[in-house]
Amino acid sequence: MPCHENRRLLTDILRGEWGFDGYVVSDCSGVARLWDAHKRYEDPADAASAAMNAGVDLECGGYAAYEHMYTEFLARQVEKGKTSEARIDEACLRVLTARFRLGQFDPEEDVPFSRIPLSVVGCEKHRNLALKSALESIVLLKNDGVLPVGKDKTIALVGNNAALCQFGDYSGIPLNPPVSAKDGLTAEYGAAVDFVPWKWRPDGQTYVTADAAHLKTPDGGEGLRGEYYANSGFLGEPKVRDDAVVDFAWNDQMPDSLVTTVQFSVRWTGELCPEVTGVYLMRLKWSGSAPCEKPTITLDGKNLGQETAVSLEAGRRYPIVIEYQKAAENPSVRLEWAVPESGIEDPFADEIAAAERADVTVAVMGLGREYESEGHDRETLGLPPEQEEFLGRLFDTGRPVVVVLENGGPLSVPRIEKRAAAVIEAWYPGERGGEALARLISGRENFSGRLPATFPVSEEDLPPFDDYEMEHGRTYMYTEKTPLWPFGFGLSYTRFVWSDPEVRKTKEGWEMSASVTNAGDRAGDEVAELYLDSAGASGQPKYRLRGFARIKLEPGERRTVSFPLTEEDFTLYDFDGTAALRHGTYTAYLGGSLPDGRSRELGASGTVCARITVS
Repeated sequence: MPCHENRRLLTDILRGEWGFDGYVVSDCSGVARLWDAHKRYEDPADAASAAMNAGVDLECGGYAAYEHMYTEFLARQVEKGKTSEARIDEACLRVLTARFRLGQFDPEEDVPFSRIPLSVVGCEKHRNLALKSALESIVLLKNDGVLPVGKDKTIALVGNNAALCQFGDYSGIPLNPPVSAKDGLTAEYGAAVDFVPWKWRPDGQTYVTADAAHLKTPDGGEGLRGEYYANSGFLGEPKVRDDAVVDFAWNDQMPDSLVTTVQFSVRWTGELCPEVTGVYLMRLKWSGSAPCEKPTITLDGKNLGQETAVSLEAGRRYPIVIEYQKAAENPSVRLEWAVPESGIEDPFADEIAAAERADVTVAVMGLGREYESEGHDRETLGLPPEQEEFLGRLFDTGRPVVVVLENGGPLSVPRIEKRAAAVIEAWYPGERGGEALARLISGRENFSGRLPATFPVSEEDLPPFDDYEMEHGRTYMYTEKTPLWPFGFGLSYTRFVWSDPEVRKTKEGWEMSASVTNAGDRAGDEVAELYLDSAGASGQPKYRLRGFARIKLEPGERRTVSFPLTEEDFTLYDFDGTAALRHGTYTAYLGGSLPDGRSRELGASGTVCARITVS
């Protein structure tokens, strides 16, 4: 049964068992999907009343024949007796209660949030938070001693993401210029960095976003000059900025300081700079829910419309103008091209030569929204084949290679784990990610991130995609397979030692404590992780994370870390969903990693344990 009409989930469990007193909002077009996709009802009105009766209080409209099912059909369904005014009143009360609590109906002077100006976006405090977030989330997965890289070393900087600032799906466009790995490492090491642009391109049948390296602003910078108008007709004085790429979905990337009106238009200008001679396919992917003027590409003075094939010469610069007019909901636009097969016999020759010259190679690899986003699942947990080929060539040089991974979820990369001198998981590190990465690689800052998910050795180690039973090996709690890198794992430039575990009874339940010492010669953050087993209960998790905390320690410093535990921590669910306090003797683990053999094998700080009897 689709969730949008599942009363047992949305009312009986959510409200009855769990006591939820907020409101339930649908997925965008989720109510319509009961009718047009799930085919649950012949009459779309019946889908609307079914969702309302199940407990969906607020509908998010979207991309269906009927954009707002509740507005369209609920009055009719009340007349037919298929839902009631009382239920609709209940939904309105829940939604309006939230709006009242937010102060939306109060005088502005009574609402502190109303006095926060838009000018604070991107302020120094925000920039510092972006740097702190990146520093604390980037994870060191392997280090054979090549890190930190001293300022006396030369670095070959290569890889598909080296000069890009990748942001995950639903990310906003930062007000401040984002810092790429190239920007950060060049600022940190200066002329010691030898950057080689990524030249590999997919074949002519595959569309990709036209990237900044092949776009030039009118003054020669990377990207295109964007002129943003507060109307849909390019009228008046625009706001202007340079955009690295034309790849926007404003409905999921707000707030955007240059897009603040319901209707707007954007004109991008600059030059397109192909590297390969041949026939290109070019197109604009766009949406606007109509009415929306179709966007256009003008290249070298010729209107290409939205999609066409065009012959381009390598080395030439083609004037390009893109115009987009927004007059409805859900606006998006992306400039894409399909590049013909390169005439370069070896697209990686320059990178390999740079790696052979340098003391250390930093290869910034990974994914982006073209590989993983809502509605665009990855086909594999591995890297794209051209990246695997490229890294193999780098490893074959015999020179130390530091692989930096940028991606949104786990990767299966056993060859990288085996052959790289160091591996760093950077995720999509945000607007100051390149600066954070450079500080960590140089040793000016210490690694302290931990993995929030398990990285498997192989896709074969996972249950089938349509097997939803957790105990069949899903997540760190149930897997019997040895992972590539475990949940909760992360290395540091210093060494932490845990000792003196203790459990004491408290008024509220129990308290688990232990001592941690920085036994190395660098300051660093240890992330304390508290796990419980399930006292041997069948079908229950092997480990359950019950608490974590970041502790900053100077060299030689020792500190006691404590976590409270209550009866809720010893409450487990039966197969039928019934929760109950389980008596028995549990083992509590406290330390800097998951209490498994693989974490210790990889060099994580260990754990200490103590027994807790619940009777």
